[in-house]
Order: sequence, then structure tokens, then C-alpha cells
Amino acid sequence: MSEAYCDVLKGRYGYPETKMWQPPSESNSNVIQFALTEGCSWNRCTFCDTHANVPYTVKSSRNFKRHVDSVLRHARTYNKLNRGFIGAGNALSVETNKLVDNMAYAENAVSDSTWNNFRFLSIYGNTNDILKQGAKGLQELSSYASLGVIYWGLESGNTKVLDIANKGYCLVGALKAAEILNKSKRIDINTSVMVMPGLGGIKNYDGHVKDTVEVLKVLKPRWITFMGLKINEGTLYADWMKKEEESGSNRRMEKREIIRQTADIIRGLDFRTNIGVFDSDVTSVCNNPYAIGSKRIYDQYDARDVSNVLLDKMNELPLEVGEIAQNEIERNKNMNFIKKMAKQMTPKNLEKQIKQIYELAKKF
Repeated sequence: MSEAYCDVLKGRYGYPETKMWQPPSESNSNVIQFALTEGCSWNRCTFCDTHANVPYTVKSSRNFKRHVDSVLRHARTYNKLNRGFIGAGNALSVETNKLVDNMAYAENAVSDSTWNNFRFLSIYGNTNDILKQGAKGLQELSSYASLGVIYWGLESGNTKVLDIANKGYCLVGALKAAEILNKSKRIDINTSVMVMPGLGGIKNYDGHVKDTVEVLKVLKPRWITFMGLKINEGTLYADWMKKEEESGSNRRMEKREIIRQTADIIRGLDFRTNIGVFDSDVTSVCNNPYAIGSKRIYDQYDARDVSNVLLDKMNELPLEVGEIAQNEIERNKNMNFIKKMAKQMTPKNLEKQIKQIYELAKKF
């Protein structure tokens, strides 16, 4: 089967009519997807229209187990199954006891149906889901329901950027969630973190990089997937950015700048992980201007090398309108500053002023 079960059987056997949007690695032929939820329990992110007009619902345990049995009756002829994904949306939002019961049922049903050595189940979760489950809840999900991977939609660690995106938490919350997930590695729960370059616009570039790297260093996740922001018209984020651009206080980032921000975040890493920058649309709100696929890094030197690959590609692309305008603004600022310093030169500060002028002039 070349397509994921949930896509082939969409609208049948208990799958939702809408697309599940499972991660690419959860669409492989050895993975079977189950729909415990539909929609998103938060569904207030300003940039996201993935679950627009889809109410958040959770199947009853009875209906979910019927769904599992129906899907497996259809899929039992495929003997490669050894993993499962629990969707759709952020199913980690479900109350712990109910989640354990339903995931354990799915695990046992797959094992009994395929006679394979079942490996683990994976699930989407946002920061507040992780904080709500806590270390205790994740321990139960690992021990009794074979939870092995959490896909964490971090997006950013910067409080200002998170506020713009209306993620419902701040840097402090993200760091707490990272600490919980870091401890969960001891019970064989790994994390795949999703980061969104471009979010917050050019005005928040540095803060996005700095604080996102801080969160990633606390967690040291096994996988990091970069998903460049694609601004969809009609979203609250698109309306906000339009006002920012009209006022001249901010602007959306161009393709080169999204590549550079991705490279800057990677350059800040100093631990073993797997970097993913893919060209396919993982969701309706993401698209990377340039893909390098999956890269494994072991330390800050590997991170630098991967970062340089992206920067080399960035330098091959032509400047876009936003960058040209930004460069002209910076050029004018620097020229005005040089003129001001020249007027203030005295024998006492001459050497220092000349050095400053020289450093600025090198940028032209």
C-alpha cells in the first residue's frame, strides 16, 4: 500500500471525512493510523487553518475500539505493520486514563491481528497537552500503552512570537514541557519537535532564534523538523501581518531569510539529533523554500556544517523585494551614523571613531 491507511479509507471504518495530517514518517507501510480525535483541542493558532470548521471531538471508548477492529479487518492482509499513530489532531489532549485504555487496546489489537513484534505508538501533542499529562501521565502511557514518540508542535520558544501565534503558552511553559519530555527519554519516549522559521516576521527574527535554541538545548530531542511558515490568506496571522506591513513596523520574511533563520537555529545546536528540512507540505500552513532532507548531527561542528549548506543555497537565490528594502534602510542608517560621527571627531577619540567608521563601511 503506497498511501497511508487513513488516506485510502478516509470517511470509512471510523476515519474522519477530513485529512488527518499525520507526519510523513507515520504514513509508511509499516504504520497504521487510528482516529481517536478529530480537529484540534486548541484550534486558536493565528497562522493555522488546518482544522478550520472542524469541531474538536473525542470518540467514546466503545466507538474507538470498533474503529480499530474495522480498520484491522481491512488491513490484516498487510503483514508489515509494527507501529501505530493515534490521531487525528492533538490526541495527547485526551484525559490520561481514557488515552491509556484506548491506546493499549489499539496496541494489543495490532499485535494479535498481524502477529508482528509491535514496536510503539506515536501521537501529536502541543505544549499544554504535555504540561497537563506531566511526567506521571507520560509514564503511564509508556508503561501501559507503548507510547514511544510524541510529535511536539513547539513552533517557537520566544514569548513574543508565541503570543503573536496565540499558542497559549510562553517561553517558561515551553521550557517546563521540554524538561518533562527530557526526563521521559528515560522511559523510552522520544520527541520529534516541529519548529517554524518565519513566524513573527523579520522584527522578531533574533528572539525567535535565541529562545527556540534555548528550548531545544533543554530537551535535546531525537528529531527536529523545520517547517517554514506559509501565510494563508484569511487567517488571523495574515490580517495581523498586513497591518504590520502597512504601518512599516514589521514585514513577512522572504525565502532567503527563512532559509537563513533555519540555518541560524541549527547553528545554535550542540547535541546529537536528526535534522529534517523537507520539501513536501507536512501541513497546509508550512513550506520550506529549500530542502536538504534528513541530516544527522552529533555536535556543534556538524550543526555548523549543515547550517553552511543552507547558507550556501541561500546565497544562490536572488534578493527579494523585502530584503532589498531592508538593506537600503540599514545602509541609510549607517551612512547617517557615519556622518554624525565625522562631525563629532576630536583628537582624543579619533582612533576609536575611525575604527567604527571602517567597520560600518565594510558592510557597503
